[in-house]
Formats: sequence, C-alpha cells, structure tokens
Amino acid sequence: MRPGSKGWILFMKKIYCFSEGLLILSVVFKFLLWQMPELKSPFMVSITNVSLMVGVFNLAIIHVLAMFEPIHQHPNWAAVYPELRGEKARKRS
Repeated sequence: MRPGSKGWILFMKKIYCFSEGLLILSVVFKFLLWQMPELKSPFMVSITNVSLMVGVFNLAIIHVLAMFEPIHQHPNWAAVYPELRGEKARKRS
C-alpha cells in the first residue's frame, strides 16, 4: 500500500477509528475507577494507566502515519458553479 491509494485511505480510516475508540475506552476506565473507590486496587489502577498509555501511544503512531498522506486537493468549483467566475447561471430544465 502506498500513501494516497484507496487501500491506504481505507486502512487509515480503520486505524483512526480503532485508536480513537481505544483512547476513549481507556479514559472511561480511568474516570470510572477514579470515581468509585471500592473498585480501586493496585492491579486495576495499573491496568487503567497502561490502557491510557497504550491509547496515547497508539494515537502518536497514527499521527506519524498520517504525515505520509498526500495533501488534499480542492476541486475547481468554478467549473461546476459558473457564478464563481462571474458568469450567469444557466437555468436547468
């Protein structure tokens, strides 16, 4: 897969969603264990810390991969909407 190809775009879309979901879940675990002291145990707190670190490192890797994506090219809207060139629009029938 090379950056910019259809396969790369689909791969990055799935990776973005997975990493954001992982980070959100780890933050939820962290908040739930922070608010419920009866669930706090040294083992559970370390799991939430590790999951939060994994989520953040995963996002860091994703942003490094996103660096290789090509720059988005804006379409020529004047070709679609002649009003943008100062011409009158033709009536569509």
